[in-house]
Amino acid sequence: MQGHRYLTKASAFFGRTTIMLSQLEEDGFITRKRSEEDRRIVWLTLTDEGQKRLHPRSAVSA
Repeated sequence: MQGHRYLTKASAFFGRTTIMLSQLEEDGFITRKRSEEDRRIVWLTLTDEGQKRLHPRSAVSA
């Protein structure tokens, strides 16, 4: 029975992660691209806007 509890928690974690990544993508901070070899793999890339938000002082001096 304990295994079911872990699966439920993992499912909730990944669900929240997907929602968070969707919002970051919608806001223009990241891009997502699925691997052509393995559709389970999703490559995340930080956009220029995401880089500015992550390191605001670096963006000002650039």
